Amino acid sequence: RYAGLRGKYDFMAEIEGTFEQAAAASMVATSSGAISDFTILEDIDLNEVAKTAQKMASNYKEPGK
Repeated sequence: RYAGLRGKYDFMAEIEGTFEQAAAASMVATSSGAISDFTILEDIDLNEVAKTAQKMASNYKEPGK
């Protein structure tokens, strides 16, 4: 899916795949000269991030303590 945008970016392409696939697409598109600024915005599950942070916080020790 392609969409025109207002603001910093002119357009976007929404694709599904791994981060590695998106990075490869970036390398190909920018090396061809077709695109000069390729930004990857990865969708994440904030609930999973919060769960992981909660687990990490229980074992976290401040430096020097």
